[in-house]
Amino acid sequence: MEKITEDTRTPFPQADDFEKIVRIVNINKVEKLKDKMYLSILLGNITERQVMYYMSACVYLGLIDDDKNFTELGKELRSENIVNQEVLFCHIITEKPVFRYIYFFEKYLGSELEKDEIISLMKKFEIVFDSEEIYKRRSSTVRKWINWIKRCSINSSGN
Repeated sequence: MEKITEDTRTPFPQADDFEKIVRIVNINKVEKLKDKMYLSILLGNITERQVMYYMSACVYLGLIDDDKNFTELGKELRSENIVNQEVLFCHIITEKPVFRYIYFFEKYLGSELEKDEIISLMKKFEIVFDSEEIYKRRSSTVRKWINWIKRCSINSSGN
């Protein structure tokens, strides 16, 4: 397999519930992106720390910048209807090499990778963490995001 290195300028996400990212993108008042309490409530009364995980995931995906403003990509997503948003979200996620590899591996081979296999692939894609425990937690995010894409695919195919 050709070595493809994950862009590591932004921390790898630790935000398992992709629907929370969708909620952030569809926030009514853009200025509320800077309001941690508002975001905490919007995302289901989660902690401020968890809010930061989801905001960081939005940065990782290129939807908001470090100053908590929507990027051009984030603005484009906001302007789309929910079906087009799902397609764009799936595309954005699978632009990340480890997500793309795992999604297409599972789609075409018809089997789901185990946690240790996902961790092994993360290491092959040069995603580096300080401990095996962090790999386990981040592999959970990978699994959940891949499952989110699969649900979108099922819903859009009419099955």
